[in-house]
Amino acid sequence: MGAQKMAVRPTRRQVAKGLAWVTPVMVLGAPAARAATSPGPCQPVISVSGDGACKCPGSSSPSDPQAYYLSFCATSDPSCPTPAGSTVTIVEVDGNQGPLTNAPLKPFCSTLPTTVTVNGKCSEVIRFTGANSGNFLTVKYKIGDGATIYANTKVPAPNQTCTFCGTAMDSC
Repeated sequence: MGAQKMAVRPTRRQVAKGLAWVTPVMVLGAPAARAATSPGPCQPVISVSGDGACKCPGSSSPSDPQAYYLSFCATSDPSCPTPAGSTVTIVEVDGNQGPLTNAPLKPFCSTLPTTVTVNGKCSEVIRFTGANSGNFLTVKYKIGDGATIYANTKVPAPNQTCTFCGTAMDSC
């Protein structure tokens, strides 16, 4: 018969030595990973303007269902100001059930990407369509030439229906 092999288990001292080497790597590696994905210490506040933002809920406007009309703004957070003159480029907008489609119709011919200056004028109104008329959107944006980051921004409640929902519009 052959010799039986016994499993060799590490001693407590060997485990402690291993942890002594691994722990500094984990502690130093975490901030590095966070820094690689972090766009910076201060972020502007992304919002949709009250004047230019509205939506057409599906059931109340069958000829313009789940349409959003959005004007994007970027303001500096007073507790952590964004440098003057910084720009924000809106790259993509997602609804509850996936990306919204940029669907320009006259007079709303603006498209993504769109760039706004922090504490400056809001974007032109951009028309989108989606799979539903949810109460929130996820906005993907870039600051300057930096990495793309994400922000959740609230869309006005469903009772803020566009006055022109269902109105016939021409292609841009």
